Amino acid sequence: MIPIALVGPGDIGIVHAQAVVEHSELQLAAVVGNQPIAPSNPVFQDIPYYNDIGRMLREINPSGAIIATPTHLHVTQAIQCIRSGVSVLVEKPIATDVNDAMKIGLEAKKNRVAVLVGHHRRFNKRMVIAQALLRSGAIGKLVAVSMVWLVRKPEAYFRKEWRTRSGAGILFNNLIHEIDSIRFLCGEIRSASGYISSANRELNVPDSTVIILQLESGALVSITASDTTPSPCAWEVSVSETKAFPKSGQDCWIFAGTEGTLSFPSLTIWKHEAAGDWQSRLRYEKVKCPKNYPIYDQLDHFKDVIRGVDEPRCSVHDATQTLRTIKELVHD
Repeated sequence: MIPIALVGPGDIGIVHAQAVVEHSELQLAAVVGNQPIAPSNPVFQDIPYYNDIGRMLREINPSGAIIATPTHLHVTQAIQCIRSGVSVLVEKPIATDVNDAMKIGLEAKKNRVAVLVGHHRRFNKRMVIAQALLRSGAIGKLVAVSMVWLVRKPEAYFRKEWRTRSGAGILFNNLIHEIDSIRFLCGEIRSASGYISSANRELNVPDSTVIILQLESGALVSITASDTTPSPCAWEVSVSETKAFPKSGQDCWIFAGTEGTLSFPSLTIWKHEAAGDWQSRLRYEKVKCPKNYPIYDQLDHFKDVIRGVDEPRCSVHDATQTLRTIKELVHD
C-alpha cells in the first residue's frame, strides 16, 4: 500500500480522502488541518491527525501528499513536501501568483520530485473524447468556441474568508477550469482580454465576467460567467460529475468548426447534409461516452506518478500557463 497524506480536510479534501480510502493500492496515512481535532467525518476515523505539516512529514514519511488547502497556502506546503522527497498532488489553482507557481516547479526539479496539479477535468472521459474529435478534424478547422458558466452560489459559500480575498473569486476558483480545459482541448492561448464585475455581490472578488481568448491556431473563444444567476448551463450541472449538483441535461460549450459544430457535454456533432450551407438540412450524431469519476481516475494516475511509471498529465508548467492567463485578466 502506498501511504498518502491529506493536507486540508475541507470540502474537496474530503472527496480526495474518500477516493484514497476506496483505492485498493493506497492508504490514507495522515491528515493535516488547522483545527485542534479532525473534522467529524467517518473517512477520518482512526487516521493520525496533525496541525503541523513538518511534524507529519517527519513521523509518517508518506510517499505522496494531496494538498487541498486554500490557494495562498499551496506554495509553502508543496515545497515542504517536495523538500522531504514526497510526491505532490496540489489542487488547482497551483498558486495565486505565477512566480510562486514557478518556485514549486524549480523545487520539484531540484529535488527530483514529481508534482501533479489537480485540474481533474483532464480525466473526464467526455473531455478525452472531445479532444480526440477536435484533433481528428471531426468538425473541420476550429473557428470559435462559446463557453457558458452561470450558477447562483449561496451566500454561505462566501463566509469562508479566503474565498473573498485576492487569488479567489470565480476566475481563480472556477473559470481556471475553463481556461485549462481550452488549453487541453484546443491548444495554447495567444492573448486574453475581457471585463470583470463585482457589482452584484459587492465583494472584493469578481462575481461576473466576459472573457475573450485568441488561440495560437487563430480560433476565438468567448466565456460568459457569473456566480449570481440560476442557469442550466454550467459544467457542474451540465456534466454532473457528482451527486452534489443536479443534472440539467443542457450543453454549456459549443465548438464551431468549418465542417460542423460539437456540443458539450452531450458530444453532439452537427453538420449539413452533403456539402451544404445555412439553407441545407442539418443532421446530428451523438458520440457515446461511458461515465467515469475523474477525481478517482486522477488519483489512480497520481499513484503511477508516485511510482515513476507515468508523467503528470497536468504538470507544474501546464498549471502555470493556465494561471498566467487568469492573471492576465485580473491585473492584481
